[in-house]
Amino acid sequence: ILATYFCQANYKNNFYSFLLKNIKKSNAQVFQDLFVLYHLKNKKFGKFVEIGGGNGETISNTYLLEKKFKWKGLICEPNTLMQKKIVISRKAKLIKAAITNRCKKSGVFYENKDPYQSSTINIKNNSLKKIKVNFMCLNHLLKKYKMKFIDLIEAKSVYQKGDNITKCLREKYGSTINSSEIIEIAYDLQAGNYID
Repeated sequence: ILATYFCQANYKNNFYSFLLKNIKKSNAQVFQDLFVLYHLKNKKFGKFVEIGGGNGETISNTYLLEKKFKWKGLICEPNTLMQKKIVISRKAKLIKAAITNRCKKSGVFYENKDPYQSSTINIKNNSLKKIKVNFMCLNHLLKKYKMKFIDLIEAKSVYQKGDNITKCLREKYGSTINSSEIIEIAYDLQAGNYID
């Protein structure tokens, strides 16, 4: 128990130090970009999907990742005012659909006075206008844009069965070699890092 406490205290101290050192670089609402960079050891050339991207810069969880760490990805933002700003400030692919729990060719999106309060729900009749947009679920979004992410629950199941985890991950990544991501996931599964 004492070792666990010291490991957790050490983690907190290391993360807080990282946060304080990099706090001025962050554009995210509550430092999600720094959280990702800390855990992925300042990884370069990653992938992201940002849902509700706002203007792509202010309180953006992915702005720093794209600009300084060369990540590529998708920004989903149905608000037309915000879309114009994203096109100017970002290289990421802009998805104009609303990401919801199910796909639908057309649905209503309410653009509010405060664009960060825009939604598929008319909150307190605060909308400036309602527009028709496509609704897309996350699964179809990832499939359409060929964004490959590893399902850790599936990987954990393969590992628990005693099957070859690196072979499974290579198939999921479409790789013929054990990349650094595959090795890291396999190691983390063996170390028990993905326990419910």
